[in-house]
Amino acid sequence: MLQYWSKSMAGGLLCLAAVSLSATAQATSMPVEGLNGAISVVMSKDTGGAKRHLYVAGRDDNAISVFEVKADGSLAFVRAYYDGKDGVDGLSYVSEIALSPDNQYLYAVGRLANAISVFHRDAATGALTFVQILKNGMDGVDGLHEASGVAISPDGKNVYATAGHDSKVSIFSRDAASGRLTYTSVLENGQNGVQGIGGSFPVTVSPDGKSVYVGGGTESTIAVFARDAATGALHFSQVMEAGTNNEHGLVGISGLTVSPDGLNVYAASWGTDLGLDSTVAVFSRNPDTGELGFVETHANKTQAGGDVPGMWGALAVKVSPDGGNVYVSALYGNEIAVFDRAAGTGALSNPKAVKQGKDGVDGMTYARDMVVEPEGGNVYAVSRVDNAVVWFKRNGGALAFGDQYRKPIGSAEGAQKLLANTDDAFSAKVKGSAPLLGAGKPLMAAASASHRRGRGDGHLQLA
Repeated sequence: MLQYWSKSMAGGLLCLAAVSLSATAQATSMPVEGLNGAISVVMSKDTGGAKRHLYVAGRDDNAISVFEVKADGSLAFVRAYYDGKDGVDGLSYVSEIALSPDNQYLYAVGRLANAISVFHRDAATGALTFVQILKNGMDGVDGLHEASGVAISPDGKNVYATAGHDSKVSIFSRDAASGRLTYTSVLENGQNGVQGIGGSFPVTVSPDGKSVYVGGGTESTIAVFARDAATGALHFSQVMEAGTNNEHGLVGISGLTVSPDGLNVYAASWGTDLGLDSTVAVFSRNPDTGELGFVETHANKTQAGGDVPGMWGALAVKVSPDGGNVYVSALYGNEIAVFDRAAGTGALSNPKAVKQGKDGVDGMTYARDMVVEPEGGNVYAVSRVDNAVVWFKRNGGALAFGDQYRKPIGSAEGAQKLLANTDDAFSAKVKGSAPLLGAGKPLMAAASASHRRGRGDGHLQLA
């Protein structure tokens, strides 16, 4: 095992920045490409017998990888698309991807590209064709400086993108036939009555299309917007704050989702203590107004009153299509926390976990994002250090390891990638707390497929 450490410029604190597995840890499947720094994953729906495909954003590769999903849930690598090759643009440090409701188009935001890109999807092969790029500051486009999050309305009429650097949310109208976007407007924190989107990152749209929710990473908030179905415009409605003692569990918010029944909103939050005080918070949702009411929080067990073992560094949160379970990825816990969800209240119970190195699980080092198959039978997770996609079979909500898919990096390539990226400053600054890490400089370096980096914009997005 090889490790890379970083020294804080403030106090000389040493912090583990990355761990890479030895080259002997090989996946049983065919080699894949484009997964270095895997950070976001989406899956197409089954549309009358068409093939299903999985798409993974590899941030350190500036790439999107495509897999075919077999009938049994296993994956077959198709190909990878790289920024600057074959006409592709906008994937520099790609941060998040999203599929249109009709499965015909994929949208990607690139943090260093300051852009959102549009790709057409071939339903038969899963192949992507570059269609369009919109860049911050060009043709009047605003709100994409270091773009970090993207979401599409269920009716397919609008795309919403967040940019934590400027604390903005940009709004685009979408042509259903061509997939192309037209910039319409931008919301900025503190302007025109908008609150709670400081350090904006996670963004999600309710299943009924009436509401948009944005997490304020540096304010530890959820901003609630009412959505105009005709125009896609957003109107500020409410801000939910962490509370004096983080009783609402929103400090360092990193993930947001709405339950399929539209009755609950779930937030995963990093916390303040290097992720040790991570939480998942449950909110009730008013179907008419979209406004939220606090229900409960669950915390990493290392904290007083915490009930979730190993949920260290909570990042993404997802609800199963049947509404029966909630899943939370834990970056430093190298796991997915699994909860039972109560119908009606949305309350969570019976926390369990699938964890790297236990029960045959592999490929989960620095678990980052996940997607539950629309049909509900499988869960797919991606990890930033193992540079892997991990397949889990879902049975009654419980997860069983199926396989992993990755391309191990040799020492020379790993060292080159590491040294090429160590000048990036990273921080973990949240409202009401001092920075956890200062500008990182390498103290020791060894071959590593990935390393711990922040967004460089004050976000708590440490993966």
